[in-house]
Order: sequence, then C-alpha cells, then structure tokens
Amino acid sequence: MRLITAYNPPASPTRTRPAERSPLRVAAVQQRWHRDPDEHRAALREGIRLAAAEGARVVCLQELTLSPYFAVVRKADHPAPAAPEELLTGPTFTFAA
Repeated sequence: MRLITAYNPPASPTRTRPAERSPLRVAAVQQRWHRDPDEHRAALREGIRLAAAEGARVVCLQELTLSPYFAVVRKADHPAPAAPEELLTGPTFTFAA
C-alpha cells in the first residue's frame, strides 16, 4: 500500500483573517480489484485504517467499491448483478457502516 500525504494546506489567496479551526483532513482510498471478496474487503479496511491513523476524518472509497470495474473484467468471469444493490441495506453500505 502506498501512502501519499499533504499535511499542510496551501495558503488561501482569498483568506481575510487567520483560520479559527484546524483543517478537515480527507483521504481517498484507491484499491485494485481482488477476486476474493474477503481479501478485497481486508485491503479496503487496511487503507481506511491507514488513513484514519494519519488523521483523516473523512475517507472516500472508489466507485464500484465492492464490484469489479465493468470495463476491465470479462462478463463471463463476473456477470453484472440483475439489479442495483439496495442503498441502505446492500453490501457496500453494510461494509462502510
């Protein structure tokens, strides 16, 4: 896993007075597709853990977090689901909750 950081925000050209609070630290976790679902979730968890350990308060995961990217994987290997997953009860929400 590779960690890229930028701890000090750049100066704002429009700031008129000093900041009154600390900046919000945000992280993005980008992970390759793992065929084994447990391995894939573990890799994502490790990225989230690493980001949180570095102070991230918000962690964004890639689109299609728990699914292979449709333009890269053959349909025969990973057929598309028949319907979108449920927003509040589907596997992605359950993983992130």
